Amino acid sequence: RRQLEPHVSDDVQVNAKNVIVLYATYESSAADKKSPHAVTVGKGTGFVLTDGGLVEMKWERANAETPFTFTDNAGAVIRMTPGRTWIEVSRRNSLAAVGIGVDPATVAWPVP
Repeated sequence: RRQLEPHVSDDVQVNAKNVIVLYATYESSAADKKSPHAVTVGKGTGFVLTDGGLVEMKWERANAETPFTFTDNAGAVIRMTPGRTWIEVSRRNSLAAVGIGVDPATVAWPVP
């Protein structure tokens, strides 16, 4: 949700050099059947916002103890900008783009 005011912590605007949106499927958590659990082992798609641009990507992860590998559509590893990185794990087709100055209530949201 956009507040049109910067979010600050200790008088410094909260920011990230990279934002990764990783599409994943969700299932019931083994710990609590009412809680969702993102499946982040295997392969999937998403996009990376870095250095002022957007890169469509594919992700891969062998198991829960290994890091993700993010590659572009040509198969090259995506180089991130050094600094803080935020990762959003989202269900596919659960995002909608809301432009600046557009009332979010007028945007058709996809059905997950």
